[in-house]
Amino acid sequence: MEAPRWSPSPEGDPATRAGWGISLAAMQLTAGRPTEALDVLNRAEPLVELSGTPEIGVEMRLLRATVLLALDRADEAEPELRAVQATEAADDTQRGYAAFRLGGLLLHRDDVEGAVDAYAEAAALTSGPMAAEARFHRGRLLAGGPRAAEAVPDLVEAVAEFTVYGAVEPPALARIELAVAYLNSGRAHEAAETAEEAVAALPGSGVAAELPRARHVLASAYRQIGELDAALDLVRANIGSGDNDPYALARLHEDEGDILEAADRDGEAVPAYEAAATAYQTAESPLDGVRALRKAARSARYAGQLDDTARLLDAVEAALFPLPSAEPAVVFHAAGLDYDRSALADRLGRREEAATLAARAAEGYDRIGAADNAADARITQAELLDEPAAEPLLRQVFESVEHGTNLWYRAGYALADALRTLNRDAEADSVQAQLDDATP
Repeated sequence: MEAPRWSPSPEGDPATRAGWGISLAAMQLTAGRPTEALDVLNRAEPLVELSGTPEIGVEMRLLRATVLLALDRADEAEPELRAVQATEAADDTQRGYAAFRLGGLLLHRDDVEGAVDAYAEAAALTSGPMAAEARFHRGRLLAGGPRAAEAVPDLVEAVAEFTVYGAVEPPALARIELAVAYLNSGRAHEAAETAEEAVAALPGSGVAAELPRARHVLASAYRQIGELDAALDLVRANIGSGDNDPYALARLHEDEGDILEAADRDGEAVPAYEAAATAYQTAESPLDGVRALRKAARSARYAGQLDDTARLLDAVEAALFPLPSAEPAVVFHAAGLDYDRSALADRLGRREEAATLAARAAEGYDRIGAADNAADARITQAELLDEPAAEPLLRQVFESVEHGTNLWYRAGYALADALRTLNRDAEADSVQAQLDDATP
């Protein structure tokens, strides 16, 4: 059936006829006909100008922006929204609606900071469901980053407002984001409580697909508060759900390995990390796979499984071979492989080989400016050498790294010990005094 057309008939005053056009355009948009809606608005626009009524112009701009967004013409919608925000003819609700739509537009462009500001304005100017949505979106954007603490009040309010509206889904989604915000602002116990509520609400709801993410957040909270067995149960529940793409499955297996390693169950962590590496390979994410293999080798070494350690480090080398050798991330892991092999050689009593590998690791880290990793490798190298060779390496690190850091203390104490062994007590006392003065 052909959509009804509208023309600016001469009957009635311009304001009335413009209002009819706006109403018809809104009906067309609601019926899923944005192109026809835009046509009506274009033909009604001269009447808005003739009416001399700024408030009708605001309605026109808001509806035009909404129609243009429905047509994926965001660049044309943006000036309409900003004009509404700037005009005195718009009331708070209209400016708030414009800010809300602008937030979504900016987020689509990956302008997160702009979207956060727009949603804040929308929340301040509107009330009811739109304000709750604006708080939810602002909080969600902040929850995972350094401004997580700012997200907490918005998300607490969103949970409360969504609950008033009576639907199960929005409060559960807001609770997931609130748990993330708590987690990233150092409030792990509150994160666990909030995530538990989300996990309980999600099964059977319209957003049950969010259950794996809610479990993941809850597992992260449990890890932070030391409830490792509970965290492991949740991660394994997600692994067993069968709803994971290869990359998500890889992340879950890596989480499983991390939890097992934190629980000093290193032998069990090895197959978890290997499963992660295999899934990363399937997901065509080779560097993530290299990281997982290196973790597997580390856990095997901690567990005393030295043959497996060697096998896994050979697998790391094979995984790195086809990758572009000059890429910084590849150089980083290649240097890390030397570092890991140094640790294995030391465990096997091959100290000279271990020192050579540690030196090579430091050189690799230097090439990409990974200063802390290079310093760590040089300290490791020095610890494998006799004092006359170790002393200049330790002094280099002690004098180059930031004072008061773990690396500085580690190099300093090792340097003081080396100097005393070399009967250079005055220099050792000077280093010790610097360490003592810096200790809180």
